[in-house]
Parts: sequence; structure tokens; C-alpha cells
Amino acid sequence: MASYTTQCSRCKETGGRAHSFEYIGHLRDGISNIFYTSLADATEPEDSPDTLAGYLFHMQEVQAHPWIWILDCRGMKSKDLLRSGLAKQLINVVQHTNIETLHGVFILYPTMAMNAVIQCIKPFLYKETRNRIHLCNMGLIDTINRLESAGVPRQEMSHITRKLAVLR
Repeated sequence: MASYTTQCSRCKETGGRAHSFEYIGHLRDGISNIFYTSLADATEPEDSPDTLAGYLFHMQEVQAHPWIWILDCRGMKSKDLLRSGLAKQLINVVQHTNIETLHGVFILYPTMAMNAVIQCIKPFLYKETRNRIHLCNMGLIDTINRLESAGVPRQEMSHITRKLAVLR
């Protein structure tokens, strides 16, 4: 698998673990990149002021090419999400900055808080943005079906399912 490195200053300090923004590979089109984030694996606290800046840096680094973002919410602290407003801020950035190249955000195992935030802000999003947000809350089979439909090839799917097999 080819390497694609995007590291903000906090990720450089933590060996790439501050924000858990990992390159997985390409979609079947051979052009669109796949990035995976596990909020539980990120060492930067979700309510840290630097968290949004870090994710914005990563998004800016990859926005030159088409991409999808797989956001694994297992182990996410809902209280931090609600208090910091990180989800709402990230969605606003996606809608206004990355809409041209970000083909989809696949939110795996969304918490009740994540579902609530998404449902509250969906009416205020552009239709194009709403159509790119995919809540995968029906388990592993639902997640695999949605990712395969998005064009994730077998090798990358294997890599993702190994990550999802890790118990949290």
C-alpha cells in the first residue's frame, strides 16, 4: 500500500496519533483517497482547542484530491462532542471548504450524541452535503455494504475491517 503522510504539528509530536487521520488507500477509481479516523485512538482530547485546528490541517492537506473519510466513533466521549461542538464545526468545514473533493463521510458506530448532532444540523446543510454524510449504525454488514457501494476495493476493505474487529 502506498504511503500518504499528513501530519499537523501535534501529530508530529505524537507520532501521528494526536488526531488519528490515517491513509488507507484508494477507491476503485484509482484516484480518490480513503482516510480513516478512530476518535478513540486519537490522543488529542476532543474538547481541546487544538483538535479542530489539527483536523482542519489534515483536511487542507488532502483536499487537492478526491477523498472519503471513514470516522469510527467507537469509544468516543459524547460529553466532549456536545461540549466542544467539534462535530458541528467539522461538518461546517466540510460543507464550505471540502465539498468539491470530499465525496463522503462515513460515520461508523455513531453514538447517540453524534446521531443527535447530525439530526439537528441536517436541515441546515446543503442537500449536496447531506447526501455525502452516511451514518453506518446498523453494524458491520451495513458498514461494509455502504463502503463497497462507495467504491472501496477488497484490499482496503480488508484493512478497514481489521481495524473494526478491534474491541473497544
